[in-house]
Amino acid sequence: MIPVKAGEAILFNYKTVHASMPNLSNEPRIAISLWVAEKNSKYFTNYLKPGTTNKLLKYEIDRAFYVKFSDKILSEMYNANKFLEDYKLVQEDNYIWKKLIMEELEGQLDRDNNYNKNNLLYFSVI
Repeated sequence: MIPVKAGEAILFNYKTVHASMPNLSNEPRIAISLWVAEKNSKYFTNYLKPGTTNKLLKYEIDRAFYVKFSDKILSEMYNANKFLEDYKLVQEDNYIWKKLIMEELEGQLDRDNNYNKNNLLYFSVI
């Protein structure tokens, strides 16, 4: 875990497993995501199939998707058994949550060639 204070940021490869703790304050938490992709790249997102805990839906999305849908909205949709409308479903996969201890997670990421402790760039915005 890398603690980040107000005004600081972390940059990492898109394959890096990452998350943040819930915002328990009454203040908004502002986050910025930046991707670099080829001009004609397709965009995809995964969405847990409503009514299940073991099916993952892969949708082709447009560039406006993350403006239209926040994590909160997507979570509310899932809880209300709503699917993504107006987006092409391209795949449905089984999803099995496996709880791993840190050493197992690091080992799995290393085997998948997605893990290098030295690839994280940490900096403070002045």
